[in-house]
Amino acid sequence: MRGVDIPFSTPAHSATTFKANVGIGSPPTFYTLIVDTGSANTWVSARGSQHPFKPTETSKESKRSVSIRYGTGSFRGKLWYDRVTIGSLVIENQGIGVAEDAFGFEDGVDGILGLGLAELTKEFLIKESDNDELEVIPTIIDNLVEQGKIKQRMFSISFDRMSATLRRKDYKGEFRGVLTLGGTDPSRYTGEIIYVPIPQNKPSSKHWGFEQTITYGSRKETGIEILKNGIGVIDSGSSVVHLTPGSFDAYRHATHADFDCISKLLSLPPNEKTNLKSLFFEIGGRSFEIAPEEQVWPQELNDVAGGPAEDSYLSYIELRSNNGVGISLINGFTWLQHFYIVLDVDNKRIGFATATLPLACLEPARPGED
Repeated sequence: MRGVDIPFSTPAHSATTFKANVGIGSPPTFYTLIVDTGSANTWVSARGSQHPFKPTETSKESKRSVSIRYGTGSFRGKLWYDRVTIGSLVIENQGIGVAEDAFGFEDGVDGILGLGLAELTKEFLIKESDNDELEVIPTIIDNLVEQGKIKQRMFSISFDRMSATLRRKDYKGEFRGVLTLGGTDPSRYTGEIIYVPIPQNKPSSKHWGFEQTITYGSRKETGIEILKNGIGVIDSGSSVVHLTPGSFDAYRHATHADFDCISKLLSLPPNEKTNLKSLFFEIGGRSFEIAPEEQVWPQELNDVAGGPAEDSYLSYIELRSNNGVGISLINGFTWLQHFYIVLDVDNKRIGFATATLPLACLEPARPGED
């Protein structure tokens, strides 16, 4: 079913932190929120007094407090309920966090648009007593269906591919993507969408997780095994691919790369760049190939990675901790940019297809616009 498209974007100096303009209240104040499938809570006011939350007649403060720690930041504040505007869609009585304290977010970011599974939300509510029963906060996807704004608890996500965008004659220092709420958009992918289930009865089942096997050099038995039957998590809020130490070391040895202690990425010696081979991700019985050049971080953006302009980095980093979630890797933006991803809440499954449309031709919504 065709969904409602919400364009979003990121400037090149941010490279992989994609943001959407989201209105809160009536009349709405528009906030710049990171589009994040790795978390479920939506919240605002990371910039505090520089861009404060403005209560209106639709704003209702609850007694609940919320506290979340991310990989590179944290948020603590109060739970409110308010009208939320995203593109042409208006959601009533949406639970949102309002920051009293936030750390680790870049300038110009006001918070998070949480697109994770709702089960995650109650884990970050603070209990008022030992007997306090915490409840799930319905996500924007839940409320859009409940209020009849979309017909399916499903959304799709697709991105500009960095390498293709950097080669465009009309490149203006920005990467773009599209969030499609309530369905899919057949114009943004080629071939059939394959669906895989979220593994249940595991710590990772509250996340957009799926089983995958990774080999280097060949999809056949001659390939070097990087990961076998591991669980990865779809995380649009993460910039690169995070591999557990064992998989990270296997990939480092296979590519003959060196660990760069500044960027935390793998650095390719000049004589090894031409020897780089494809990575193959086996998902749901289908093999997806990441070509050698697509594993390399664009040299034009080495300043974002924190390294010299002449170096070549691989877009893979070591996963220091899975926080008890039981995951083997985080499939971040540099992996997601190759795919059209469908996230199906009701059926607890994830769909994959090859993304084809050059999304840079779409204009992202501006504050106050549909």
